[in-house]
Parts: sequence; structure tokens; C-alpha cells
Amino acid sequence: MKLAVSHEGVTVTLEAPAAAVIEPRAFDASSVPGAAIVLSRAWDLGAARFDVVCVRAPSRGWVPGLEGAILDGASAKVRAAADLASLAPGPIEPHGDAFEQSFSGQGSTVSARGRHYLGFIAPDRDALACSAVCTAANSTSCDAALASLQLDAHFMAPPAPGLLARTVSFAVAHPRPALASAALVTLAAAALLLHYRPRPRRY
Repeated sequence: MKLAVSHEGVTVTLEAPAAAVIEPRAFDASSVPGAAIVLSRAWDLGAARFDVVCVRAPSRGWVPGLEGAILDGASAKVRAAADLASLAPGPIEPHGDAFEQSFSGQGSTVSARGRHYLGFIAPDRDALACSAVCTAANSTSCDAALASLQLDAHFMAPPAPGLLARTVSFAVAHPRPALASAALVTLAAAALLLHYRPRPRRY
């Protein structure tokens, strides 16, 4: 049978022989400023449990390369929500304007496998991060569901970095020129202060 859930232009589908909707795991997004959970659903697949959650947040401060930190944060949230002892993410793979990353984990009695998605959606190019995780006593019980998993959304190109984000990114990538520029700015500011400082009156 085909399972599907949609909200705010995001649709997640997967196939399973049988399934029942169950209470989704509690996923905490409060540590991300402005973030809101826009989609949360879970199914009991019989031999496995399948959870999907999508979080939307403002993309201010975005710079290329930040996807790694965002998906690391998503992995930490999934590990906590699924009560896993460990979670190992795979490589980040660009797909058009979005990014995908598979992961696997281990709990005390279950194995976990899943996938993260990250992209930017209209109208404000907000970041949308979705995580799908399947847990089962035998990880092969998740194979069919994960193989059929699809996420459909109208992803857009990432927003252009702001001035502060570009400055920080340049400083990280080019520490010596950035340090030299900062020193020049400091010297220029000091020179201006000395030039315009109040001078003592002569009597």
C-alpha cells in the first residue's frame, strides 16, 4: 500500500505491505531560532516503525557549506528522538537545488536507517529540513520502505549570502588576508580618532 503525507507544499510517500498511523516521536526544534515543525507523521509497518518530520526555518545567515552543520544538527535530533546510542551519517549528496544524506544508527534493541533532505522553499527561501527514520529489530525490515521513499517539494536555489555571512565565510577560508584587512581597518580607525581627537587649548 502507498503511504503519503502532505503539508505546505511538501509531500512524502513510501510503500509498505501494511501500515497503521501511530503517534510520532517528539522531535525538538526549539534550539533553532524561528523554526517550526510543519510535518510530522509515523507509521507502524509491523516489523518496523517509520517516522517522518520536516522543520522549516528562516535561512538568514546561509553560506555555501553550511549544509553539513545543518544536517549534523538533524542527525543529533533524530538520535535523541529515536533514543539511539549512535548514529553515523553518510556523505552529503547534492540533488538539483537540494541536498540528501543517508544515515544509520543503533539503539539498545533496534537498528535505525534513514535519510535527511535539505532545501529552500518559497516564498522567502526558508530552509526546509526533513528527516525520515526507520527503526526495527532487523534492519532489513526497513529496506523496502526506504527504497520507495520519496520527498517532493518545489525547492529553489539557496539564498545569496548576506554581507556578514560573506565576511565570516571569507575569514574562515582566508584567515591571513582577513587578519591583514582587520589590522588595516583597526589602524585606519585609530588614525582617524587621533586626527579628530580634542586638542588641548594653548593659553
